[in-house]
Amino acid sequence: MTEYRILIGKEAADQIDFVSAMRIKHFREYPYLYDATLDPEYEKKYIHELAQNPHAMVVLAYANSKPIAISTSLPLASDADILHGLEPEFKRQGYNNLSEFYYWSEAIIEPEFRGYPILPRLYERFEFQVLN
Repeated sequence: MTEYRILIGKEAADQIDFVSAMRIKHFREYPYLYDATLDPEYEKKYIHELAQNPHAMVVLAYANSKPIAISTSLPLASDADILHGLEPEFKRQGYNNLSEFYYWSEAIIEPEFRGYPILPRLYERFEFQVLN
């Protein structure tokens, strides 16, 4: 049975090292295949920005108490580095209130758990939290 846990803002701080390590490990693998060297300090900074934002989220999935998947998201109306420069483009498209939007950064699932409905469940929890 898969269990899910939603961490919001500073609750995510306890998971900074785990989420950073999972991102670094899996971004080098299929389906991401990032060639660039992934900087652990950049990853920690990114996750730290999540932890400091009161509306940012980390959704974790567990199987038998072992974390098997993560997803991170930030409100677009934040000052996180990864979102720098998006506001003008959204406004150009007629979207003036960035607080109505979230950036769902990624979903990373351990390879042996891919092919199961974990991804839609991660997104469902994220969406439920955002809408409520």
